[in-house]
Amino acid sequence: MAEKLAADERNRQHNSPEAVAARLAATRGRSVAIDAAKIRSRNEATELVRQEQAAKRRGDAPRALPVSLADALAKGVPPTRWIVEGLLKGDSTCLLSGPFKAGKSAVTASLVRSLVDGDPYLGHFPVIPTAGNVMVVDTEQGMGELLEVYGSQKIRNMHRVHLVSTDGLASDWDLSLDENMDAAVSMCQANGVTVLVFDPLSPLFVAMGLDENDSSAQAPLVRFSELKRRAGLDAVVISHHSGYGGGGRARGSSSLPGWAAALWNITRDGDKLDSVRSFDAYGRGINVPPGVLSLGLDGRLQFVPASEAAQARRLSNEELKDVAHRMWIERYVAAEPGHAASFYAAKLGGGTADRGVQVPIEAGGATLVNVTKNGIETTVATMLVDGELINKGSEKRRELFVVPHEQRLVSDPIARPSNTQPNPFTTPAERDEISPDLTPNSAPFNTDQLFATPGMN
Repeated sequence: MAEKLAADERNRQHNSPEAVAARLAATRGRSVAIDAAKIRSRNEATELVRQEQAAKRRGDAPRALPVSLADALAKGVPPTRWIVEGLLKGDSTCLLSGPFKAGKSAVTASLVRSLVDGDPYLGHFPVIPTAGNVMVVDTEQGMGELLEVYGSQKIRNMHRVHLVSTDGLASDWDLSLDENMDAAVSMCQANGVTVLVFDPLSPLFVAMGLDENDSSAQAPLVRFSELKRRAGLDAVVISHHSGYGGGGRARGSSSLPGWAAALWNITRDGDKLDSVRSFDAYGRGINVPPGVLSLGLDGRLQFVPASEAAQARRLSNEELKDVAHRMWIERYVAAEPGHAASFYAAKLGGGTADRGVQVPIEAGGATLVNVTKNGIETTVATMLVDGELINKGSEKRRELFVVPHEQRLVSDPIARPSNTQPNPFTTPAERDEISPDLTPNSAPFNTDQLFATPGMN
């Protein structure tokens, strides 16, 4: 009986609220200790992976160490190395922004052509041709559209341009993923790329699930800087949309323009697609005031500084055309005298003569004008009447020679085009009538008309 009472007492004490609470506390303590150990282990593993990834991204690059300002200045300030003079420095980054359908793709395509061919960018900015190749990653256009855009540029060194269409595959360029970063580095190095053009940025934000209005939107751009370093690129140029209206700054977070060393802007005078486009640039050591973007008579984009644009509006297409043909004829007749007009006109078809003539304007610049076969025949007759040419043969077998300027009886129209026309620019229909040899895509537009480039974004 005593044993039974003792057992009951033990059970009562074991199951008492105090005993149960004590046991629960002990169990909870062990569980917490186990969970805490797991969390610490997970945090340690996360930090280890972070360090490994950081080391991988850094690669063989040494850590940046402090240097004395006095020692650095004693070695001298290195001269600025330009890729595009006044616009893009070597070993730098650039962000191009512009409204929808304002010509960002056309502007970037013009840049690519200048980088590989060495032609002045937009017909205005001197270029130091890149030693390597240029790769264009396009996130909106298919390969067909890309070929249309870049084919129209008439690039001479086409083998130095590599096109990557990622339409619908922008996530391949989420460089926060190691496999994508490694693939991008390998792609650039395998193709000898020194300049990367990424056009445009918005689809990448969508693919990465980022809000471009949040400061975290700068993260992809930081990864492009990492790619530039790891792949040994000389420059990365990225395009991005500006907000509604005429443009002026990149759309989204203010952290985006903070990434780039150079900021290029396309602005539009109003919301209409045929509004005048302007281009300006600023950044670290860069300050290019707004100028007009227009299509030259060679079908390529040109930048006309504001002062020259104002003067150019005073010159009619007819005047420019007349002066260009006179300059062209005088040059080739002086070089090979004694032939008929058809001989010189045939040079255009045979590809032994340049079509383009740089016609000076009073602002001190020049504009490129194309000559045509019909224009040569017509202008030769006019120059004979004006005393600029002389025929030493017969009417049936002409032998043309240039009359020296000092022997001419009339004022020389080549010296400077006049400014008498009140309405200097023609409509597209009038333009085609004036120059039937020009196709619509390569026909001249002026600064007051929309420049039209296939696939223009």
